[in-house]
Amino acid sequence: RFSESMLHTWDIGFNPSTRYENKNDWGLTPLEGESPKMMLRRGVVIPCFESGIISYIKIRVLPKELQGDEPKYRKLAGSLPGIMGLDTVLKTEIVFATEGELNLLPLWAAINRVPDCYKIGAISFGSASDYEALKPNIERFIPVKRIIAYFDKDKAGMQARQRLLEMSGKVEFAKLNAKDFADAYQNGNDLSAWVQYHIERAPIFAGDLAFEK
Repeated sequence: RFSESMLHTWDIGFNPSTRYENKNDWGLTPLEGESPKMMLRRGVVIPCFESGIISYIKIRVLPKELQGDEPKYRKLAGSLPGIMGLDTVLKTEIVFATEGELNLLPLWAAINRVPDCYKIGAISFGSASDYEALKPNIERFIPVKRIIAYFDKDKAGMQARQRLLEMSGKVEFAKLNAKDFADAYQNGNDLSAWVQYHIERAPIFAGDLAFEK
């Protein structure tokens, strides 16, 4: 379970029941042939803000309530591509990058417990499959000195690594003694020490996907 301060920092909420609402009520005009209704699934509500404006809203369905091959995350109609945490990386020297939005919560909390945290940003790609659509956003933080990334080792994560490498030679792929940052936090891992270690060590920039230090 995440702390209240983590949830508050990122405006994470909870939708207590699945319901259907009119798209028009959300300022959306249904396309021809589309349903005029949109589903708001019961689950954890994850908004992504960029410059104070909502880019997208996702709902994380509770694991025990997933039905069949239902996706874990549902993006609300009208959502646009976005990078959660993008506003934290402007004018920073080091950026930590992860995939899922919920991994960003404990990562950002850990960053804020290390010295000179104002020089460090953190972002979530949300979904590696959206990478091409995110390209204009990604170019905003490429000028930073170092990008320290940890992605899942599945197909989507490996694709995200390759694409990030294509955009910057300043990428470092880190190891983590857990599936992801959320699991590391739940297991009691000292993520602040992990962040501090990667900040203090000499940069080891990845030359290819097989290079991971």
